[in-house]
Amino acid sequence: MGWHRVAIAVAASLLGAGAHAGDAASDRPLRYPAADLLPVAEGVTTIDLAGDGRPAAVVRYRQAEADVPGWRSEPILFLLGTGGAGDWLSLQRFAGLDRNGAPRLQGFSFVADACTETDLRLVRQPHGPPLVVVAERVFVGADGKHLESDNLDSPAPMFFSVYDLTPLADLAVPRGAGEAEDILVYQLVRKVRAAGLYCSLDEAFARELAAPGDGTKP
Repeated sequence: MGWHRVAIAVAASLLGAGAHAGDAASDRPLRYPAADLLPVAEGVTTIDLAGDGRPAAVVRYRQAEADVPGWRSEPILFLLGTGGAGDWLSLQRFAGLDRNGAPRLQGFSFVADACTETDLRLVRQPHGPPLVVVAERVFVGADGKHLESDNLDSPAPMFFSVYDLTPLADLAVPRGAGEAEDILVYQLVRKVRAAGLYCSLDEAFARELAAPGDGTKP
C-alpha cells in the first residue's frame, strides 16, 4: 500500500491550512555546503523533490506519545503531486525485493529518546532533486556484537546513509511488479560511518557533514 498513489489525510489537512515551511558502507567522509543541508521541521515544508517543478512537500508530524517518558517518534512523509486534486505519491526507500519479487519499501522518521536515534537532512543539489541523508545511531554490528556503546543515554556510533531519487524500473524490478514503470523511490547510494560518537544527531550533521569554506567535497 505504501507505494501506491495515496491521499494522505494529515498532509492534505496541513497543506490545505497553508502551512509552509549504492556504495557499500564507507569510511570516506561526506561533505556538503552547510547552507545546502536542510533540516525538516515539524509541519509542511514545500520543496521541489523531483527537480521538475511538480508540487511536492515534506510532512513531519507528531504521533500520539508512547507511554515512555521522553520517547518521540515522528513520521516524515515525502509527497509528490500527481496532477489530481489531493492525489499524492508517497516517496519511500527501496529495500530490495520480497520473495515474490515485489519491491519492499520503507518510510522515513525522526526518533528520539534521551538521545536522538534517527534524523535526516535534505541536501540541495545544483541540478536535479535533493538527496536525503539519514543519520542513525547503532548499537549492534553486522556480526551481532555490541559496538563501542550500547547505552541509549550515551554517545554511540552512527552511520550516514545517502539516498537519491530513482525510478523504480531502473532497479532491476521485474516489469509488471506493481507500478514499477512510473514509481520513484529513494535508492541507497552510499553509507558512511561517522568518525565520532554522538547523542545529538544535530551535532553529528554539523560536525561531520557541513563542509568548511566553500563546501567543496574532498
